[in-house]
Amino acid sequence: MKPLKLALLGVSIATAALVPQEAKAVLFDFSYTFSTGQVAGILDGTLQGDGNTVLINSFSNLTFAGSPAPNLPFTESATNRFFGSGTPPVATLNGIFQDFLTCTDIACFDGFALASLNPFGFSFATSGYSFGGIFEPYNSANWSLTPAPVPGPLPVLGVAAAFGYSRKLRKRIKNAKTEVTITTAV
Repeated sequence: MKPLKLALLGVSIATAALVPQEAKAVLFDFSYTFSTGQVAGILDGTLQGDGNTVLINSFSNLTFAGSPAPNLPFTESATNRFFGSGTPPVATLNGIFQDFLTCTDIACFDGFALASLNPFGFSFATSGYSFGGIFEPYNSANWSLTPAPVPGPLPVLGVAAAFGYSRKLRKRIKNAKTEVTITTAV
């Protein structure tokens, strides 16, 4: 009977890992290559149901041309910044659509922005002095956005199996201790 319970527990855990979950914030590795150098780091965003669009929360661990870059705590939609559209900052995995700027502060004198397919009527990539100080046409071939590797459900299953095995082992050891009898010679 106990093997059946363990099997059901394993199936329950595996099934829970396969059930589609509500969209959650995910970390992505990103990079964009300006003509002056590459900016790279971590993008914290929420992948949308289309499997391509990411609503951006923040950027971190930034580098430019291989050197550490300043922290950019302010992120906004470029369309919202210039037209008051109310749209959130967005990037796409395939690089076709970008609409964000991220800066050191709300004045946005330093940072970088990518905008494409927008009300401006043209696409652009621009950066402040810490990121090469450039204004140029946006090129989707220079963009990379991939989910950062995270532990999947297999480690959870391994922990569950190890926990079950350790309980079984402890029970065997306990039973073995109580079965030992002391005999004395008369």
